[in-house]
Amino acid sequence: MSEDVRRADAFNVVGRSVTSVDGLEKVTGAARFTADLSRPGMLWGRALRSPLPHARILRIDARKALALRGVRAVVTGADCPRHTFGNLIKDQHVVAFDKVRYIGDEVALVAATDPDIAREAVDLIEVEYEPLPAVFDIDDAIREGAPLVHEAARNIAHQISIVRGDIAGAFSRCHEIVEEDFETSKVHQAYLETHACLADVDDRGRVELWSGNQSPGRTRFQLAQALDIPIGNIRVHQAFVGGGFGGKAYQHVVFLSVALAMKVRRPVMMVFDRTEDFACTLPRVPMRIHIKMGCDRDGRLLGKEMRIVADNGAYSVNAPAVVDTAATRVDSLYRIPALRNEAMLVYTNQEPTGMFRGFGNPQSTFAVESCMDMLAERVGLDPVEIRLLNGTQTGDVTIHGWKIRSCALSDCIRKVADKIGMDHAKGAGTTTKADKKGPLRGVGLGCVIHVNGNRSVFAAFEGSCARVRLDESGFAYVSSSCGDIGQGASTTFAQIAAEILGLPMSAMRVERSDTSITGFGLGAFASRVTVLAGNAVREAAEDLRNRIVGICADEWGVPEDDIRLEGGRATASATGSERIPAEGLTLGDVARLYTYAHGGENLEGKGHFTPDDVVIADKKTKYGNISGTYTFGAQGVEIEIDPDTGRITCKRLVAA
Repeated sequence: MSEDVRRADAFNVVGRSVTSVDGLEKVTGAARFTADLSRPGMLWGRALRSPLPHARILRIDARKALALRGVRAVVTGADCPRHTFGNLIKDQHVVAFDKVRYIGDEVALVAATDPDIAREAVDLIEVEYEPLPAVFDIDDAIREGAPLVHEAARNIAHQISIVRGDIAGAFSRCHEIVEEDFETSKVHQAYLETHACLADVDDRGRVELWSGNQSPGRTRFQLAQALDIPIGNIRVHQAFVGGGFGGKAYQHVVFLSVALAMKVRRPVMMVFDRTEDFACTLPRVPMRIHIKMGCDRDGRLLGKEMRIVADNGAYSVNAPAVVDTAATRVDSLYRIPALRNEAMLVYTNQEPTGMFRGFGNPQSTFAVESCMDMLAERVGLDPVEIRLLNGTQTGDVTIHGWKIRSCALSDCIRKVADKIGMDHAKGAGTTTKADKKGPLRGVGLGCVIHVNGNRSVFAAFEGSCARVRLDESGFAYVSSSCGDIGQGASTTFAQIAAEILGLPMSAMRVERSDTSITGFGLGAFASRVTVLAGNAVREAAEDLRNRIVGICADEWGVPEDDIRLEGGRATASATGSERIPAEGLTLGDVARLYTYAHGGENLEGKGHFTPDDVVIADKKTKYGNISGTYTFGAQGVEIEIDPDTGRITCKRLVAA
């Protein structure tokens, strides 16, 4: 029996196939997404969006809209704080007040009793614009004398330059060098649920909102900053999330709906239609990448040079951090002794760009992995061999200071190569014609490194907190500062807590994220939830378990080591004592004993987890161990290409 099987057998719940804790709600339609919610007296919000890419706002006349029956309020930039806000660069307004910077920029907001009335009212608002020259291409945007998207010397939102080692000397020693240009496209996340938010404001100015947001804790901070609201007056509930993929880590719809609710002091629901969602949320940052890589005669990498120019769009949001990632993350995939990386993020009069699965990593990985194949061909290696020769290993400290405590990259490469059939002798990675009339066929391999949390992106904090509460019925309620966005985190949390408490999965309840209860967390992104939030849940469950064991030991007069938790019951190994029930106590009984003896206090455990030896990367050099651990992977693909039409068919894909 393998080590993996023995380890799985050691657990009762973890490592087992279990029913998703929220699966029944989802398949029966009982799960409530944001657009399913309602509040008494709820109004519907709608945004008037700019039809021009760049223009001054000279006049807004909302009188006709306000005269329409059912319209309760119109909000313009004059009704919102005029200071800018943003994650890393403060260049946004809630609603445009001086000028618009892309087609879709919000110019005015309407709250009405019906969504159709709100839509009609938006069309009645008259806006006088002074059109301004616009820039749509990153090359045009950085030319001398280009129209400026923001009041700055140039259309450059963010810029970094990194040099490590003797890059000139490295290239002088190379036997082979490849130098190529790559371009990645703007891609939308295309989740099924569009951006939506229900916001309410009471008479004391306290804001409460519901949204399918990936980062409730950060959203609370951003709202406080943008709308001058005391942070203690903001409560964010995480509704079920109908797909996010990074696209719902920031939701401008939240700011719009809260601005309307503050105006009318009534609940306001805003739901973007699909056109708005595609045009006005944050797709993947498109990049142009020039890369130069060299290796010695044996295929060992000696140096890498990369220049990135990326399209920020009109506002920065998450794009600066995405570009930082693109300029650094892939460098720790292989052992590279010297490099020079430069990156420039450019303002254009297009929709803002941001996070989408990989956070800048896919763009630069595409370029580097393509060059690895080219180098392999130049030196007579196949794609498997050159990656095994250069791959990062356990114990390495990479060129950016990342401490690799565990790494199975080589194992992933070998397993994928074996499963996809990359036979070295046949020249893996090549494309051949199967027969005179058949399609072209080929196999390929790609590798990746990613973080499990990232301290250098948004905050000095890189951790998570959790609570596990036991009630008198024996149910355990798990709450985490990093909520479930559809990736199965709730089930993972339940498994961890159930394993430690000796409870069946049927006794587990996982609560939706609520910032007034769950504490602060950065949310679900950067592949951080299982590692960081999962460990916080583990600590909370262990804290609760220790309290349960202590209560039973005191009650029964036995050492704590004699107490066992299993099957939802606490038992003692000692027998024959009148103080110890023959069948022990249910955990519900233990909770009842505690609650009645402590004035109604809940029996609960608390936990928090922050990885050791993790630092904020230096702002200029980007050097430092930014994650507690790192994920490595490989993928192999077999494709067919019709030589007449160019149509590509994926026949098989293997991932490790």
